[in-house]
Amino acid sequence: MNQVLLTGPVNSGKTTACDKLREIARANRWKVGGVTIEKELDENGKVETLILKDLMAGNRVEVGRPAVEGEELPEGWFKFHKWIFHREAFIWGNMLLSRPAPMDLIIIDEVGPLEMEGTGFAPAVWGVRAPRMLYVARSGMAKHLQPNLARGNFSLVELTEENRDDIPKKLANILELTDR
Repeated sequence: MNQVLLTGPVNSGKTTACDKLREIARANRWKVGGVTIEKELDENGKVETLILKDLMAGNRVEVGRPAVEGEELPEGWFKFHKWIFHREAFIWGNMLLSRPAPMDLIIIDEVGPLEMEGTGFAPAVWGVRAPRMLYVARSGMAKHLQPNLARGNFSLVELTEENRDDIPKKLANILELTDR
């Protein structure tokens, strides 16, 4: 198994790199599955909603949003730090990641504090395996995730402003997503 942990600061382009890697893999006829979290912004550029996207079918569902002080949580939602999350969205995401369809590459964007505490995508992050796995996390999470990911061929790739444009091709090379 070939594993990569892609890290980078908040809003550095990690999800965009995943989208470009997915395009490269599909152009080479590789089966790509997994999930990404996309941000929907309000008119002031602040995160309004977090959307969970199925990379195989393109389906999308709201997974979270910023918590509002004093807000009563809607049924099925839970608070974690400054965010509220929808439990059913995580159940759906874990189901997507665990589906039996064989994948050449699975992308999990992003792995963070929820998973380290055993919730979020934790069941899939620590249990799902494909020949190639791309985990995405913020820079500060790498040291917490590395011990759990070191069970095979493992590479750490840091996305920066300087290397952002080259990252999708670098990931494709590391993951050996060449022409079939």
